[in-house]
Amino acid sequence: MENNNTCKVCDNAENNKAFVAQELQLGLKDEFDYFECSSCGCVQIKEPPENIGKYYPKDYYSFRIIDSSKKPSLTQKVLFRAGKLGMRCKIKNSNFITNLIGNKLYPYHKWIIKDLIKYDSSILDVGCGDGNLLLKLQKFGFKNLSGADPFIKETIIHNPSLIIQKKYIYELTEQYDFIMFHHSFEHMDNPMKIFNEIYRLLKHNASVLIRIPLASSYAWKKYGKYWVQLDAPRHFYLHTINSISILAKKANLKLYKTEFDSAYTQFTGSEKYLLNLAPTDDKQVFNKKEIARYKKLARQLNKTGEGDSACFYLKKE
Repeated sequence: MENNNTCKVCDNAENNKAFVAQELQLGLKDEFDYFECSSCGCVQIKEPPENIGKYYPKDYYSFRIIDSSKKPSLTQKVLFRAGKLGMRCKIKNSNFITNLIGNKLYPYHKWIIKDLIKYDSSILDVGCGDGNLLLKLQKFGFKNLSGADPFIKETIIHNPSLIIQKKYIYELTEQYDFIMFHHSFEHMDNPMKIFNEIYRLLKHNASVLIRIPLASSYAWKKYGKYWVQLDAPRHFYLHTINSISILAKKANLKLYKTEFDSAYTQFTGSEKYLLNLAPTDDKQVFNKKEIARYKKLARQLNKTGEGDSACFYLKKE
């Protein structure tokens, strides 16, 4: 019988630290067995619950469809135009304007780096929910977009050029210029299998972006089971830089860039859990001075590689 304390990343079964985590975001307080690998550091659930759908209510944030019939405000129009211009500057490698307009006024596309994609690149978003991110990219001018998420109610046809398939990654057959996981990879079981699927679906010299929370972070060390991004039981794996590197090597993918993008909410959300509050609770807990301090600390941790969220860029060569 397989030891469910064996790490599914590096196969280590020695001295792994077990602990019990509760579902805190919805306030259910259901308990789940997790452990932290003593070798690669990956924090993982021992057994994903069979009734995982229970923990994704209808109003879960990734299932909220953008209401296209609602007219945007003047501020939204200005920010959208700034974002569109910033995206164009990034794709054309105009760093100064990108930083001034794109990243400052509309930080939504900070994960885009030079030479990563073009407007006609075939792009797949895995675990995209209802496809709100893809809708934004389409409005920015991208023409070849696809999405896949097995947990949506049914396949969604936003328009003839944008379809979100109700499928698991291993059910897909086409190859892509660029694949992205925006905080979806941590929700998936068997990370090695997912990496092998990524390799299969990437074209030669194509890249994948994986944005995930990180257990090799200050916030995990400080808050432990109350770390807001542990998010039991929805997050099956909380990776480290080491565990992602191991998966990449096994799957013959080259990890060529890592960008830390954690936010101050790693502190406010975790502190709320300590106070028995949900991260979305509107109760005023922090004053402006405390928020400013958390924002400053988040920036510092991103610079030192200790932030609790990062973008990993890998290539199939």
